Amino acid sequence: MRMKTVLELVRERTDWSLPRDLLIPEERPSHRPAERFRGVRLSTPRDVERARKALGLPLSLLEPGAVSRLGYPMNFRPRLLVARNIRPLVESKFPTIEFASEEAATTPRIEDLVVAMLHVDTLAARALALRNQVEPDYLLQRVLEEHVQRLATLVRLQDVARGIPVVGKALPGDQLLRQDRKNLPQDSPM
Repeated sequence: MRMKTVLELVRERTDWSLPRDLLIPEERPSHRPAERFRGVRLSTPRDVERARKALGLPLSLLEPGAVSRLGYPMNFRPRLLVARNIRPLVESKFPTIEFASEEAATTPRIEDLVVAMLHVDTLAARALALRNQVEPDYLLQRVLEEHVQRLATLVRLQDVARGIPVVGKALPGDQLLRQDRKNLPQDSPM
């Protein structure tokens, strides 16, 4: 017999200000004191922001504007960054990128965005790492925590964080240099 892991959100009776429309109720016997929910449903960017702020859930939305502000204008479908430990609680129409770190999912730093972009566009991830001041040790830590060494190697993120283990094949260096020169940094649209 195996134990079953159960995740749920619990709202105390005093927490009436929480956005009930985001929560998916769980049936409960009348003797249970707290109202329980089996998860949250996120359909819009506003839902994501409300769940992050009002419910304190470790998640955020990666949108093209954030990448553009970092000097690499591009369009892509927004991605939900969500902490791996709460992923079973989240229903969403957004493609999801799970993070081991709750902090990275809630308030991603540039290194976290580079790691997330490895799942969206590897060349964009490289461009972000090269064009912005990244902390090499933190980028190394995040690549290892998220097990994306193969994607990082593909676009030679070792050029930015030398400690990243080489896993798999990398694109040819001359091809990446041409791509780097072709994709010149853009001024931030602030």
